[in-house]
Amino acid sequence: MSLKTKFTSFGHAIASGAKYLEAGVLEALKLANKAEAVSPEIEAVVGALAGPQAEQLSDLAFHALGSIAEAAQTVNADATSDVAAKGLNVQMDIQTINDIKSAAATIQKVLALRGTPAPAPAKA
Repeated sequence: MSLKTKFTSFGHAIASGAKYLEAGVLEALKLANKAEAVSPEIEAVVGALAGPQAEQLSDLAFHALGSIAEAAQTVNADATSDVAAKGLNVQMDIQTINDIKSAAATIQKVLALRGTPAPAPAKA
């Protein structure tokens, strides 16, 4: 998977970076599986380093999607244009917020190391 070099927003950069990380982890795991006959430790190391982080990022993304979907269910047809103009409020606990900020920081580092830094987040 190739990574975009320009992002339209901070959120776009984080989403693109997360997809890029997922693709990289999958490729690393494929290589680890191929190298198993030569060195079984490779799979263990890749799994220990990338596996839990990739799984945590995936779980976090699904958790956030669930929260957004729940909030969206309260928007009736009459309020859709108002929400589109003003935004949708999504309730999340402090741990989820901190986990998302941590994951975003990790993705920002990867993007910066690739020479494709994320734009600054929009001010709230």
